[in-house]
Amino acid sequence: MARPLAGLAGITQIGTKLSQGTWFVKMKDLVGIGKTVKTVSDAVRGAVSVLYRPTAIRKEGRARIEVAASRLEAIAKAEVRAAQIRQEGEITLADRAKQRFLFEQSMQQQSLENILVKAVEYSKKQKKRKGRKIPEHWLYRLLINVKDVTDEEVQDIFAKLIVEQGSEGKSAISYMTLDALRLFEPRHARYFKAFCQLYYLFGSVCFGLDDPDSDEWIGDEEFGDLEELGMVEGSQLSGSLLAMGDCWIEIRARKEGDDLQSIFGTSISFSRRGAELSKVLYPEVSQQYWGSVRKNLKKSIYESTMAEFIAPDVQLKCFKDILDIITDDETPFTISVSPWHTDYSKRDHGERYVVVEYNGEWTVQPKAPRIFYVPPYLRRFLDELRGK
Repeated sequence: MARPLAGLAGITQIGTKLSQGTWFVKMKDLVGIGKTVKTVSDAVRGAVSVLYRPTAIRKEGRARIEVAASRLEAIAKAEVRAAQIRQEGEITLADRAKQRFLFEQSMQQQSLENILVKAVEYSKKQKKRKGRKIPEHWLYRLLINVKDVTDEEVQDIFAKLIVEQGSEGKSAISYMTLDALRLFEPRHARYFKAFCQLYYLFGSVCFGLDDPDSDEWIGDEEFGDLEELGMVEGSQLSGSLLAMGDCWIEIRARKEGDDLQSIFGTSISFSRRGAELSKVLYPEVSQQYWGSVRKNLKKSIYESTMAEFIAPDVQLKCFKDILDIITDDETPFTISVSPWHTDYSKRDHGERYVVVEYNGEWTVQPKAPRIFYVPPYLRRFLDELRGK
């Protein structure tokens, strides 16, 4: 559970004014306001200064809420009297309104505190990152989207977005992403991680996986939830060639209609906001996929990063599940690989080497020349076939 933000230095003067039901906040000497932002920690503390009132002034904040609550109580009493409800009824109604208001404000304040505490803690771990000032209009959009987020897993995500927004050289987090996360539940965080694992392993998603952490199947229905939240988008598959990131599956049609659509239906990819979120939550593996030209990547680092993100046994299981769908359809196909240095965007036009064929039974070809890259899950699968 996040601890209170007690003792943040530099927040010294906060004045408030209640006018017609609206709070106007005047702040001076806030951390990061008017000061140079050198590190991401500076940037996050500056954001905290704008959004958060620390423990030292909570009594003043509480008093502010009490004033507003009392005003709401008076309005409720007046409405009750206007309706000629008996005296005990108007007191009860007013009291209920006040208690609801206090409960709502308390929950929203606690949610904001938890997120900001987490953001400060995350920023301290990013010691090498340079910072940039977070615009107040972005902080406002953050505020209206986080105030009702009470799940700790989702609060973690928002905290990481604040750190990313305050990091120099990183892409700004869009309002679309902030708005979508407002509707996230803990299960959506699990679904999104599973989707990222499949996408970064295979380059697209046409099947699900058995999640070893939650022991549940995460597939079309769960990814459909992500699509409704705007994190992923589906498209109809066509043709006979399925790009799998580090290998290719090519269907050999026997009759009209033998194609990828008849077997898998659709392929799912990141939407803009989904790609944006994945880069924040899983920076190491996303950097291997988005951030470097293929020929500049080291195979050993690429494979170890992927193995840490999705366990080798899970990689192999997911690959076999895809192959089982095709073999159940009894459609002949081949699996081929490309040279390591071939960019993803050019692989469908580049050189390929067939490593195995299926036509009712498996036929393994001689080992691929060294120029071709065979991913670990495919190497293990071929070794199993050779061992039979």
